[in-house]
Amino acid sequence: MHGARRNDAKDRQLTGRLRVSVPLHLGRRLAAPILARLLVEHPRLDLEISFSDRVVDLLEEGFDLGVRLGPLRDSSTLAARSLGHFEFVLCAAPKYLRRHGTPKTADDFERHVGIVYARTGPESPWLASGADGVEQVLRVQRRLRMDDLDAIADAALAGRGLARLPRWLAAAHVRAGALRWVWEGRHAQRVDVHAIWPHTPFLPMKTRVAIDRLAADIPEALRTGLDGHA
Repeated sequence: MHGARRNDAKDRQLTGRLRVSVPLHLGRRLAAPILARLLVEHPRLDLEISFSDRVVDLLEEGFDLGVRLGPLRDSSTLAARSLGHFEFVLCAAPKYLRRHGTPKTADDFERHVGIVYARTGPESPWLASGADGVEQVLRVQRRLRMDDLDAIADAALAGRGLARLPRWLAAAHVRAGALRWVWEGRHAQRVDVHAIWPHTPFLPMKTRVAIDRLAADIPEALRTGLDGHA
């Protein structure tokens, strides 16, 4: 992967179509609203955003830019720039915790229902680690499985069990008192976020500006959550 070059002409008028591939949930909640604001500043810019969790081939499918989660493969045809990272965290509704108690140790999780993210293939174990970096397996009762993070958040809000959610998705609900952190200070998984694009010595201005905007705004959005407040 090649690094991005910053541009010093962000105020130039952008024109043409910009095609962007983003992950489904993070794209819908964070990346798409940030990119859509470019249309206000650049009336001659057209924006096309595709939402998918599959690994999209930008070159083959004709995308100018993508947002990618997780580790990147080495590539001679793609360039990349870090947009930060986020953590999966454990949370539950206050009413669930009042009924079932708050787990204090890894063994306590065996008595709790976990709202599990599951798609076709092996299910990922729930892992949590603290400041010491020691990882523990949390053996929850896997009685409720879903393949959509928003549905998992809704089920957690309804008091159906413990949820493992991206911090940016849970944070606003925690601030509102609708969810509470469980095992605060520990995280279940860290995920890196990158902007990627076809490597070229002459990167179009519209792509450079979009990359810069994502790099400026995504880290704060990952930290603060849906409503953009700490």
